[in-house]
Amino acid sequence: MLKKFDDASHKIKNEKLVFDEGTHADHKNFLEEEKTITEIDEHLRGGLSLEGVDISSSVMRLNSAPPPETFTLVPLENSNLSIRTEKYKGSSKDIIFVHLHRSEPIALDVARKIGNMLQINVVTLMDPSMPHNSDRYGTLMHRKIAYAYDPNKVFTLEGCMQTLNMRNSNYKFLDKSVREEIAQDLLEKGKMIAAQFMEKGTIIAVHNTENQTIADFKGLGMEVNIGERKGFGDSFFVVTERADYDVLKSAGYNVVLQKLSDKDDGSLSYLCSIYGQRYINIDSSSDPRINASLAEVALNVLAGRRPDASPGK
Repeated sequence: MLKKFDDASHKIKNEKLVFDEGTHADHKNFLEEEKTITEIDEHLRGGLSLEGVDISSSVMRLNSAPPPETFTLVPLENSNLSIRTEKYKGSSKDIIFVHLHRSEPIALDVARKIGNMLQINVVTLMDPSMPHNSDRYGTLMHRKIAYAYDPNKVFTLEGCMQTLNMRNSNYKFLDKSVREEIAQDLLEKGKMIAAQFMEKGTIIAVHNTENQTIADFKGLGMEVNIGERKGFGDSFFVVTERADYDVLKSAGYNVVLQKLSDKDDGSLSYLCSIYGQRYINIDSSSDPRINASLAEVALNVLAGRRPDASPGK
């Protein structure tokens, strides 16, 4: 059990707000979008059976992501960000899409479209006061001073200290006790985020590659396969299970195996390695066709099928 997240989970119960369809301004923005929903075979309703279903092509036929049936907003205290969990009608799959960077909208859009098609919930971060803000980083207010942080580096204390030091020039000059106090405050935000999906299903984290390649992971001494499959550019997967790594490696994809022995960077993949949580990270280019194809690959791996996909099919 994830006892570290118990306190955060209890706090969430007292803060969570549930909005039904059309009762929140941001949700109304979804309702105003064109909704072209692709017909999906009825057998998808009962489980993750993907036989004969071309997910990536279906995604590309959708002009916009249909709205969820309901969503919840959980504010992160003293931060500009809130956690938004989008629930699609009939959602019962043991899979959750997680989106952590607002600067990566293509990844979120594709996850929402697939979430609607296959009834998979989506967890994302947003700034309710600026719903269309595309800043990659969040802001933590501590004693009336703002500190920037990377939302994907807040899941361990070490990671919190690293991102605060990297994103705030004044942080390293503070007294050690103050630095630790701010980092602990930020870690509580990470616990609240993680409580939305840890132990609730397999996590598929979706990202758009920003100034990072698989070669960067190789330089950190991590177990890496630079695949021979063409057409996906610098896109890659990060997984926490050896079996998933071997399947993707044998199919020729770029893939990294995240292990507990790797450096603690506070990322979600590192957290999942601590708890033995099955996790697949998709780091794709901003081409929506490649995003959709790699999402289909990940779902095929989870369904026990061959992870074949053509870029932009």
